[in-house]
Amino acid sequence: MVLKYYRIAGYYSYLVKVVAENMEILEDFVDESMQFGTPSTHIVFSSTVTDSI
Repeated sequence: MVLKYYRIAGYYSYLVKVVAENMEILEDFVDESMQFGTPSTHIVFSSTVTDSI
């Protein structure tokens, strides 16, 4: 499920925040996203900032 989508400047054109029930579903999402270019996947294990300014 796509939670957020950002158009960004720099080397990459967009950043998509997704949540998947398992790695197979995440892999399917990444495979389908290849129609828009070569994906680069990053996985967040934890967050160090709990409150925003």
